[in-house]
Amino acid sequence: MKKLISIILLFVMSSCGYQLTKVAEQTTSTTTTSMTIATTIAVSIGQDCNHQVGFEIIRLQKEVDVAWENATNGNGGVPSRSEYEKSVSTLTSYRSYVRTLDLPTLSAEQNSLVQAIQNYLVAYNRYWESNKKDLTVNDYILPYTDAVSDFRKAFLVQC
Repeated sequence: MKKLISIILLFVMSSCGYQLTKVAEQTTSTTTTSMTIATTIAVSIGQDCNHQVGFEIIRLQKEVDVAWENATNGNGGVPSRSEYEKSVSTLTSYRSYVRTLDLPTLSAEQNSLVQAIQNYLVAYNRYWESNKKDLTVNDYILPYTDAVSDFRKAFLVQC
């Protein structure tokens, strides 16, 4: 009977993951345990990652484009005071809107766009104040358009 209990105990223990070894007619057991740890990280895409914000970004960018086209069209690229002010106003509104967006996963592109707009506005202001002689503003057009493109692409992919 003692042997039968030992055999049953052997089967029960081995089916539960125990490894049994026999040492000088004594049965000892060891337990092997494997553990899998699963971690999950919740990533917030932000409350402004939606179509409505996307449409507003496009609307503001079109306002900037129209203001810029009006400021440079038909006058050899030299804007009047009202055209200059409209360009600055639309760019400032665009920058302010982008800066306030809650988009944690797009913060690099968001910050780059805000900085590119700021750099361009500073250069555009120097251009205007120099009576349109300081042409370094042209050095800031490409970084600005690249930042706009990068931000829009990232927004479309993420949101």
